[in-house]
Amino acid sequence: MKIKLILFLLFIITILLQYNAPSTYSPNFCFICFLCIIYPAIKIIYNDTKIIGILNFNNLFLSSFFLTSFAFAVFIYPIYGNNSPLFLFVDLNVINKCTAISAMAFLSYSIGYSLNNNKYTNKTIFNYNIISKRIKPFYWFSCIIILLSSIFFIRNNDGDIQVGIGSYFTILLLVSSSIYFIAQAHTDRNKNFISFVKKNKIILSSLLIIALIYLLIGDRGLVIQIMVLLFSIYSVYYKKIKIAFIIPILLSGVLLMYSVRITRQGEQSLRHANVSGFLEQSQEVYVSSDFNMWTPFSDLTERYIELYLGYQIQERQGGYIYPLKIFSVLVSPIPVLPNILNNLIYDIPLSETSVGKSVGDYYDFHAGNNCIIAIYAPWGWPGIIILFFLFGYFIKYFTLNKSNSFYNAVFYVIILYMAVYLPRSSILDIYRPIIWALILIKFCNHKSINKQII
Repeated sequence: MKIKLILFLLFIITILLQYNAPSTYSPNFCFICFLCIIYPAIKIIYNDTKIIGILNFNNLFLSSFFLTSFAFAVFIYPIYGNNSPLFLFVDLNVINKCTAISAMAFLSYSIGYSLNNNKYTNKTIFNYNIISKRIKPFYWFSCIIILLSSIFFIRNNDGDIQVGIGSYFTILLLVSSSIYFIAQAHTDRNKNFISFVKKNKIILSSLLIIALIYLLIGDRGLVIQIMVLLFSIYSVYYKKIKIAFIIPILLSGVLLMYSVRITRQGEQSLRHANVSGFLEQSQEVYVSSDFNMWTPFSDLTERYIELYLGYQIQERQGGYIYPLKIFSVLVSPIPVLPNILNNLIYDIPLSETSVGKSVGDYYDFHAGNNCIIAIYAPWGWPGIIILFFLFGYFIKYFTLNKSNSFYNAVFYVIILYMAVYLPRSSILDIYRPIIWALILIKFCNHKSINKQII
């Protein structure tokens, strides 16, 4: 009760901060906003690490959330000043407001996460062998489509990287492989990871091949998600991963992903089989005077661009940006239908209503997204409070019940492999894969024989 009271008081403070943000940039104000989230963040991370292990949703999500929404305002710009990568169009005067909104969103998430302590025993009967067999065609279909399209891209495209992480086939690949591996883990009575790998070596190999191809292409999103998926299966069903093991892997992975980013569109890219050039250009960047501790995380820290510019656009328009797209989002698990519905409402497809698209069109550059402005721009502070609260509530539900239900086990792995990506996109992005997983599990388990109880 004491923790919940503290969270509620901090939440009220962030609301007051948001309404009383100074009109000119104040690093002290931004740091006060940051102080409001430190206690709940440490509490959540400590408890989850103690119970679940180092590889858990909040360790990944909150780290990424900090980098996308707080790092620039609280640390990078105050420390590096004009030497920081301040984007040309950003108005410094909006930083205070956006930082306070980010703190309010985090407290809404924390309250939702802390309020849900409900465990339940699932009485659904599952036949894991049948589920494993029935999900395979879905996996191999998506796998073949992705492999063929990736090979075609490598052979015919020398321009910008435009492979989409949110494509239907990518979602199907990750969801179906999650269902398959979790079902296989349930049938592994000896809980021996070596035997698990030997038994599933073909599907594991195909996933790693896809990851390697995407690394060559320069699309790191799918690579990260595949690796987190595999590590999560190991951590949840076989052995908790130790900090001493995961930290070197994380640091090496961060540096590798950054090297791929800075070389992927030139002749030094891995796509052109130029390994020596790749290493040479990477080394030049790492030893340059512009390189600092934040540089490898720039894919996340630079998402302040969409946050601040998106806020500026909304302020200029004087109202919400495409608020009725919520109806299109609700039907997003159904292919094509979201775009049809959104065309009826706004005469444009759903993808054209993203804040990143509005920012890119307004300022004429290719923009990404940020989970705060993705909710705030269309639905304002009520959307921030309600949706981040519900997000925290359901994340805690999946986390608590991952061992009590096959459904929640799959949902937990899905949110885990999406954890790093969500802060630089939208928290609503978990909706489609979870609905697809629910449908696929029901289909694969329908009228199965020789059933076994969890």
